[in-house]
Amino acid sequence: MRRRYRSTVTRDLVNGAIAGAVATWVMGKLTTYLYDRENQSARQAEDEARGGKTAYGAAAEKTAGLLGKSLNEKQRERLGSAIHWALGIGTGAGYALLRRRFG
Repeated sequence: MRRRYRSTVTRDLVNGAIAGAVATWVMGKLTTYLYDRENQSARQAEDEARGGKTAYGAAAEKTAGLLGKSLNEKQRERLGSAIHWALGIGTGAGYALLRRRFG
């Protein structure tokens, strides 16, 4: 019984992570689609608020700053992308565990 429980938890985690990855990819495509059609003045204000960076690039820069590090543009975008995907995949896996626990 114990072994079966572990395998179903593992399966739920993997399925949740996959669902999170798929959702992250779909939302990326949808966000790009919406940004391309957004009102230009609203888009400009949003870009200025983020300092011309992507939201995850800005998060990467802030994270690095908290650690006393600075990032070049390539590093900022790579870390930002990693944060983006980690949040999506981690949230999917976390949801799978919470759903198992709380139904």
